[in-house]
Amino acid sequence: MPLTAVGKIFKPRRDATRRCVDSVIARFGASRAVQANVRDGGGVLCVALKPLQDDTDRRSLVDEIRKELECYTFKVAVEMESTS
Repeated sequence: MPLTAVGKIFKPRRDATRRCVDSVIARFGASRAVQANVRDGGGVLCVALKPLQDDTDRRSLVDEIRKELECYTFKVAVEMESTS
């Protein structure tokens, strides 16, 4: 089994979190409307959601997805900057 630098069994939490987030986004049919970034935030996995265009409909969609993801153990943040 692969080990971490301190000798613990490596658990690919980031990959599992990414699959979970992608699954929720797909359930909302938002894969072309929302970008999700999974990163390690000091030992805690964080998910940043960003609408791919800055409009009210996509922001409300991101808020709905955020509410859906709040039941999981990772932190969820919403980034409202537009990509244009």
